[in-house]
Amino acid sequence: MLSSSVPGVLAWCSSRAPTEIIAALDAALQKAGFIVFARFDHTQAAHEAGLQMLPTQVIVFGNPKGGTPLMLAAPTLAIDLPSRILV
Repeated sequence: MLSSSVPGVLAWCSSRAPTEIIAALDAALQKAGFIVFARFDHTQAAHEAGLQMLPTQVIVFGNPKGGTPLMLAAPTLAIDLPSRILV
């Protein structure tokens, strides 16, 4: 793990390709019982706008059985859920 200058953000370096990391994350999330609700491919969006950027995806995931009780207890948590991973 690397330190991050952004509070609440954890950062890691990997020698693996982004596509490998994303595939491994997908498998790990599914195995752990999480649902991938959305995927934002910023690289593809940039390409469609005629721009270039390094591979960048955001994976939005969660589990309603875990998140719903938290939001019922503290509704403002909904701004932070579901969880996200940036690759």
